[in-house]
Amino acid sequence: MNKQPDTRRIPTLLALLPALLLGLRLCAQDPVFTQFSSNPLHLNPAFTGDHCWRVVMNSRTQWSQLSGRYQTSAMSVDHGFRNWGVGIQAMYDGGAAYTFRDLTISGLLSYRTRLGRSLWTSMGFRFNYQQRVIDPNKLQFRDQIETHDGMGFIYRSGEDIFTTRLNGTDLGAGLLLYSSSWSVGISGDHLADRSDGYDSFTGGRWWIPRRLTGHAALFFPIHGFGKNSRWPVLTLSPEVHVSWQAGYWERNLALRINRGPAVLGAGYRFGNAITVLAGYETGRMALGLSTDITTARTLTDLPYNHQGAPQGVVQPFTIELAVQWRMRCETSATRRKGIPCPDLTGKHLWPLGRGDKKSDGATPAPGGGSRFEDNVVPDRPR
Repeated sequence: MNKQPDTRRIPTLLALLPALLLGLRLCAQDPVFTQFSSNPLHLNPAFTGDHCWRVVMNSRTQWSQLSGRYQTSAMSVDHGFRNWGVGIQAMYDGGAAYTFRDLTISGLLSYRTRLGRSLWTSMGFRFNYQQRVIDPNKLQFRDQIETHDGMGFIYRSGEDIFTTRLNGTDLGAGLLLYSSSWSVGISGDHLADRSDGYDSFTGGRWWIPRRLTGHAALFFPIHGFGKNSRWPVLTLSPEVHVSWQAGYWERNLALRINRGPAVLGAGYRFGNAITVLAGYETGRMALGLSTDITTARTLTDLPYNHQGAPQGVVQPFTIELAVQWRMRCETSATRRKGIPCPDLTGKHLWPLGRGDKKSDGATPAPGGGSRFEDNVVPDRPR
């Protein structure tokens, strides 16, 4: 007889995160990835350790046609035990021809518990160390311009740069509720007390506004007919992602279609862009490439005409690459099956062409199927 899970502490677990998020006084915004579910530890720390060993790398380039492009890169490694997950992530964000540089090192911890036969919850925490650097030699101010003869920036600025480097620590938390065919979660970032603030580059007060995120994903298998009716021909994975920071909302809708190892996807960022994704996934590796097609008219500040007005409209070009490796876990003591997040490509609900061995009752995989045992097929969700 299987031992029933102890649910006495579940109300405390479920109530803790909303208390953290909603009980805080909300005050440079965070990097945002088009493939938000392909960077699971950045999306929600509760995803930490939902595979045995996993390595994820992300690279995003914005405004690539301009010299002051923005480059964001992230790399994470996480490991899952039976109920715990641990991970580490490094993220670099540079912009304006690397005038500003931001490096964040995060340690992550998660714990999950079962709420029912096919219902689980996971809670995660993120502990950040952040360093921000500015290069004053690349800054240009209005008081440097020679306005009479049109000679440009020739004067020395009177602006006072108090410091070129800022350091600080931070805290984030997240909560997930999931089964084998859906997941929903909330997360909050920059939750540490910032009442005293930090010294800014000019000697004033500086802090990063708190960020709240909600996300959800579903998985719909479309089956064939006859002898192929047992396994899905396609898997549809609709996703929703909403975030709030410093009074600004970002809303994303996305749909991914998976057939075998190939994936196509499209999404819409309200008021900003249409996104297109192509991906490829094998058993242990996944690759996703996406681009943003901007729908908003965006004026650049260069080049100017002789009257000082912008000469035209430039549509910003954004490209993003995500790569993920999932390593095999050999020991049953550390086996942990994944949370249903589409990752890069929206995993099958029931893997194609695999055996009919029943699940051992461990955590349901994201889209079914063990990440660590190729011949395991989970029971269908009821």
